[in-house]
Amino acid sequence: KELRKIMIDNDSRLYDLAKALGVSSSFVSSVICGNKSVPEDWIPTIVKKYNLSKEEEQSLIDKMIESKKTVVFDLSKLNNSQRQFTYQLQRKLSNLSNTEIEELEKIIPGIEYTYDEVGMFAKEEVTLTGEDKEIYDKLYNLLDAIDDVSAIYTNVKLD
Repeated sequence: KELRKIMIDNDSRLYDLAKALGVSSSFVSSVICGNKSVPEDWIPTIVKKYNLSKEEEQSLIDKMIESKKTVVFDLSKLNNSQRQFTYQLQRKLSNLSNTEIEELEKIIPGIEYTYDEVGMFAKEEVTLTGEDKEIYDKLYNLLDAIDDVSAIYTNVKLD
């Protein structure tokens, strides 16, 4: 929802943002509707495209973190005791107080958070040209302008 606010404040269309990010408009729509969280690698592009201040950037990052429903740990490179620790931490994390979390952050300085996103994508994408592209753009913009339309799914590849 933070992203939608940024787009409205900058009079930006879904299509424009999707093109800047190199993803489908339907994926951007899913993010804006809250069905998916903002992928971390979008942040620099959004900050640059909309010339966001540091405060606005931090707000977007905070909202991205809040929207995450799952975190995936890659245990393949960990030894057995590290795997055990990760598993136990995951089980007990929801019971930790803010003070205990702050203590953990002091013990493990420089914690970096990275995120992966799982999504649904068309098996085959089509590239439109000429009149077909014009018709598609008109239809897409008409649908995007309707407030009741919360997501637009398409297999059209954006150039």
